[in-house]
Amino acid sequence: MSWLTEHASEPLKYRAITEVAQTVSPSAPEIAALPYAHRPAIRLAVTQSRDGMWNNSVLSLPTKHGSDFANIGTIPAVRRLLEYGWAHDSPPLITARRLLFRLLAE
Repeated sequence: MSWLTEHASEPLKYRAITEVAQTVSPSAPEIAALPYAHRPAIRLAVTQSRDGMWNNSVLSLPTKHGSDFANIGTIPAVRRLLEYGWAHDSPPLITARRLLFRLLAE
Protein backbone atom coordinates (compact mmCIF):
# COMPACT_ATOMS: atom_id res chain seq x y z
CA MET A 1 0.00 0.00 0.00
CA SER A 2 2.78 2.44 0.83
CA TRP A 3 4.37 1.93 -2.60
CA LEU A 4 1.03 2.70 -4.29
CA THR A 5 0.50 5.87 -2.31
CA GLU A 6 4.00 7.08 -3.21
CA HIS A 7 4.27 6.13 -6.89
CA ALA A 8 0.79 5.72 -8.36
CA SER A 9 -1.28 8.30 -10.20
CA GLU A 10 -3.87 10.33 -8.32
CA PRO A 11 -6.90 8.16 -9.22
CA LEU A 12 -5.08 4.99 -8.19
CA LYS A 13 -4.01 6.55 -4.89
CA TYR A 14 -7.58 7.67 -4.22
CA ARG A 15 -9.13 4.30 -5.02
CA ALA A 16 -6.45 2.39 -3.10
CA ILE A 17 -6.96 4.51 0.00
CA THR A 18 -10.76 4.66 -0.09
CA GLU A 19 -11.77 1.31 -1.59
CA VAL A 20 -9.00 -1.15 -0.82
CA ALA A 21 -7.46 -0.03 2.45
CA GLN A 22 -10.52 1.91 3.67
CA THR A 23 -8.30 3.72 6.16
CA VAL A 24 -9.46 7.25 5.43
CA SER A 25 -12.90 8.63 4.67
CA PRO A 26 -13.35 9.67 1.00
CA SER A 27 -14.54 13.06 2.22
CA ALA A 28 -11.26 13.86 3.99
CA PRO A 29 -9.88 17.08 2.46
CA GLU A 30 -6.46 15.68 1.54
CA ILE A 31 -8.06 12.67 -0.18
CA ALA A 32 -11.16 14.22 -1.78
CA ALA A 33 -9.17 16.37 -4.22
CA LEU A 34 -6.99 13.55 -5.61
CA PRO A 35 -9.26 12.46 -8.51
CA TYR A 36 -9.80 16.05 -9.65
CA ALA A 37 -6.05 16.72 -9.94
CA HIS A 38 -5.48 14.11 -12.65
CA ARG A 39 -4.78 15.85 -16.00
CA PRO A 40 -6.40 13.24 -18.30
CA ALA A 41 -9.59 13.36 -16.22
CA ILE A 42 -9.69 17.14 -16.41
CA ARG A 43 -9.06 17.05 -20.15
CA LEU A 44 -11.86 14.52 -20.59
CA ALA A 45 -14.31 16.57 -18.52
CA VAL A 46 -13.50 19.76 -20.44
CA THR A 47 -14.17 18.14 -23.83
CA GLN A 48 -17.81 17.50 -22.93
CA SER A 49 -20.25 19.57 -24.97
CA ARG A 50 -22.86 21.79 -23.35
CA ASP A 51 -25.65 19.25 -23.93
CA GLY A 52 -23.75 16.59 -21.95
CA MET A 53 -22.47 14.55 -24.88
CA TRP A 54 -18.93 13.72 -25.87
CA ASN A 55 -18.06 13.85 -29.61
CA ASN A 56 -21.74 13.71 -30.64
CA SER A 57 -21.74 10.01 -29.90
CA VAL A 58 -23.08 7.73 -27.21
CA LEU A 59 -21.29 4.42 -27.65
CA SER A 60 -18.16 5.07 -29.72
CA LEU A 61 -14.96 3.73 -28.23
CA PRO A 62 -11.75 5.73 -27.82
CA THR A 63 -8.62 4.97 -29.78
CA LYS A 64 -5.94 2.58 -28.50
CA HIS A 65 -4.06 5.34 -26.74
CA GLY A 66 -5.36 5.60 -23.17
CA SER A 67 -5.05 9.36 -22.83
CA ASP A 68 -6.42 10.22 -26.29
CA PHE A 69 -10.11 11.13 -26.06
CA ALA A 70 -10.57 12.11 -29.70
CA ASN A 71 -13.40 9.68 -30.49
CA ILE A 72 -14.73 8.74 -27.07
CA GLY A 73 -18.49 8.45 -26.69
CA THR A 74 -20.63 9.57 -23.79
CA ILE A 75 -21.01 6.23 -22.03
CA PRO A 76 -17.29 5.33 -22.13
CA ALA A 77 -16.44 8.89 -21.00
CA VAL A 78 -18.80 8.68 -18.02
CA ARG A 79 -17.40 5.28 -17.14
CA ARG A 80 -13.85 6.58 -17.36
CA LEU A 81 -14.59 9.57 -15.11
CA LEU A 82 -16.16 7.24 -12.55
CA GLU A 83 -13.09 5.00 -12.72
CA TYR A 84 -10.92 8.07 -12.14
CA GLY A 85 -12.82 8.54 -8.87
CA TRP A 86 -15.02 11.51 -9.76
CA ALA A 87 -18.12 11.86 -7.60
CA HIS A 88 -21.53 10.94 -9.02
CA ASP A 89 -22.69 14.49 -8.42
CA SER A 90 -19.82 16.26 -10.21
CA PRO A 91 -21.02 18.65 -12.94
CA PRO A 92 -19.91 16.64 -16.02
CA LEU A 93 -21.58 13.50 -14.70
CA ILE A 94 -24.80 15.29 -13.79
CA THR A 95 -25.02 16.82 -17.28
CA ALA A 96 -24.35 13.46 -18.93
CA ARG A 97 -26.86 11.75 -16.66
CA ARG A 98 -29.59 14.20 -17.75
CA LEU A 99 -28.84 13.45 -21.39
CA LEU A 100 -28.82 9.69 -20.86
CA PHE A 101 -32.12 9.77 -18.96
CA ARG A 102 -33.70 11.81 -21.79
CA LEU A 103 -32.51 9.19 -24.28
CA LEU A 104 -33.87 6.43 -22.07
CA ALA A 105 -37.26 8.15 -21.85
CA GLU A 106 -37.56 8.22 -25.65
